[in-house]
Amino acid sequence: MSPFRKWQLFAPLGLTLIGAGISLTDHASFLKSQGEPWFWLGTFGLVVLNSGVALMADAVKNRVLYELEVRYSLRPYSNPQGNASKSSKPTRS
Repeated sequence: MSPFRKWQLFAPLGLTLIGAGISLTDHASFLKSQGEPWFWLGTFGLVVLNSGVALMADAVKNRVLYELEVRYSLRPYSNPQGNASKSSKPTRS
């Protein structure tokens, strides 16, 4: 899978997991304040939150790799759809 495709997949998934993890952890803190069982929900919320942060970091890494490939032609240039095109050259901005 190309770095661009990984970025397209991991960035939204990471953001979604971050939001879900924050929501679960917040709900666990509410349950704790009410005196109800909260530990396992809070633990799961933190696991989901950290997974989202890790996916988001990997998405940023893959976007940087893609930008380097395009800018310095580290690989033959391909468009974001993954179809190699020999006639297309990256433009420097």
